[in-house]
Amino acid sequence: MKQRRVIAEIVDAGNCRYYEKGRRFVLSGFTPSGLCDGAYTVLSRDSQTMRYGAKLPWARNGVVLTRCPDPEGALWQLKIEEGLDSEQGGQQEKEAAKSCSELGDVYEHKVCRGMKGGCPFSLVGGSALSEDIKQAVKDSAWVGTAVKQESTDLRHYCRFKVALAACPNACTQPQIKDIGIIAICVPSEIGADCDGCGRCEEVCREEAIAVRDGIAELLPEKCVGCGVCLRECPQEAIESDPVRFRILVGGTMGRHPRWGQELCVVDSSRVVQVVKSFLDKTAQQARPGERMTSVVERIGAGTLREEFSL
Repeated sequence: MKQRRVIAEIVDAGNCRYYEKGRRFVLSGFTPSGLCDGAYTVLSRDSQTMRYGAKLPWARNGVVLTRCPDPEGALWQLKIEEGLDSEQGGQQEKEAAKSCSELGDVYEHKVCRGMKGGCPFSLVGGSALSEDIKQAVKDSAWVGTAVKQESTDLRHYCRFKVALAACPNACTQPQIKDIGIIAICVPSEIGADCDGCGRCEEVCREEAIAVRDGIAELLPEKCVGCGVCLRECPQEAIESDPVRFRILVGGTMGRHPRWGQELCVVDSSRVVQVVKSFLDKTAQQARPGERMTSVVERIGAGTLREEFSL
C-alpha cells in the first residue's frame, strides 16, 4: 500500500523570526519537532485534507500556498509526495523528516527582530552575527554529539536552544535558553556638554541616572545597558563604551526552572569564538544524555567564569 505525505517548504520567509527560505518539514499528522505552533495551526488544516486525497479549491497544480497567521510570518508551500510502500515507510519517513528539518530536531535558534534592524530599541543591526553564531553552534562538538546519538527522537524541551537579543528587553527570552546572548551598551561618563535638562533621568526605567546639582550623574550598579539615555540626550553629552554582549549559559524552564548564569561579557569580535569554545569544552565534560543546564550546574558557574574570563 502506498503512503502519502505532505512536504511544507518556506518559499518566502518575510520577516519570520524562526525560519529561513527553503526550510522544509514533513507533515504526517503530528507536529514535527522544530515547527512553531502558529505555522502548524494553518498548515495542519490543509495538509490533512491533502493527505486523504481531497482537493482544495485554491490549489494550483497540486501546490497550496499558505501564509502563517503571525504578522511577521512566512509563506509556506504544501506539496504531496507519494510512492512509499507501507513496509518501507517507517524508516524512510524518519530519514526524510531528519533531512527536511536539518538540525531542527536537536537545535533551536531564535533571533529577535532587532537583529534584522526591525526594532527601535536595537543596539545592533544586520544578521551577520546571528548567522555566524548559528554556524558555530552547528559545527560544535555539543551539537555534533547530539546528531550522532540520533537525537532526532528528542522531545521538544530537550532540544539545544540558543537565543539572541539585540537589547536588554530580551524578547527572545535568552535567560531561559541553553545559551543566551544579549547586546548591551553601557554609558561610561557624562560629558561637559550636559546642561542638566533631565531628559535622561525621565527615560531611564532603572533610575540608573539622576540629575544632581544641575548635572547628570551615572549610577552604574542599576544600569542594564539599554542605551536609551544615549539616544534621548539632546546634547549628546553621554559617552559610552562600544556595544558588547552578555553571554548567559544553562537556562531552562520546565519542572526545575533555572535562570541562565552569566559566563562573560565580550565585544562582537569575540562572541562566536567564546560560544564555540564553550560548547566544545562542555561537550567533553558532559555525561551521556546530560543537558546543558545540568552540566553548568554540576561544573559550577564560577568555575566556568574563571575559564572564560576575558
